[in-house]
Amino acid sequence: AYTFQNTPKGVEYVAKVYTLSSAGVSSGSYKYVYAAPATPANIYLYQWKPNTANPYIKWAGKLDASYGYWPSGYEVKFTTLAGKKIKTYKTTGTYIQKTIKKAKNEGFKVSIRSYRTINTPNGQANIYSDWSKTKYFVSYPKIKKSIHYLGSSTSTVTWKKVKNAKKYVIYKVSGYSGNYKLKKWKTVSGSTTSVSVPRSFGKIVIVPQIKVKGKTYKYKKGDYDWLSGTYV
Repeated sequence: AYTFQNTPKGVEYVAKVYTLSSAGVSSGSYKYVYAAPATPANIYLYQWKPNTANPYIKWAGKLDASYGYWPSGYEVKFTTLAGKKIKTYKTTGTYIQKTIKKAKNEGFKVSIRSYRTINTPNGQANIYSDWSKTKYFVSYPKIKKSIHYLGSSTSTVTWKKVKNAKKYVIYKVSGYSGNYKLKKWKTVSGSTTSVSVPRSFGKIVIVPQIKVKGKTYKYKKGDYDWLSGTYV
């Protein structure tokens, strides 16, 4: 037996194995040896419409062209913001969209690991990467209505309260998926569910700050590829 040590993750090796006997050394045969696959990274929320339970997540499963193989698949573990397990799914792509009812109107955490299926003398087996760093995503509220009256210079925007929200940060949003820009306008309390904005405001998005078990969860721009704003 021979042990490969300190091997880079995600690399495929080819080993030539010789048999030594009284008749001499055989011509040898080739064996494929796999290091553990690369740990998934760059996890982000591709799309999640307000007040729904169907987040669409993407990630990078292979970080460098020098890695010798793609993983056979991924395990995606969802938990609540409080850390309670929801479910672990398997997928062969670097994306997943599932109905996560416990995430609706609050948020969720996710971590991912990759695996490679290999052939062994005892049949097929999986080798796994480490679990990725846990990422969290907060749900932002669906704006129920935007009302303005003839001659008024303001519009009144109302929304449904997000579970465990302690504050709401109101942004003016411009641009599109992957290239949107946010300009902070105002922060209001978690008990607030309506606000008056100028008629000239444009497109608005409201993002909660959620507190669960003493920890605050906030919106992070780099983790979201797409935000659904509403014109006022």
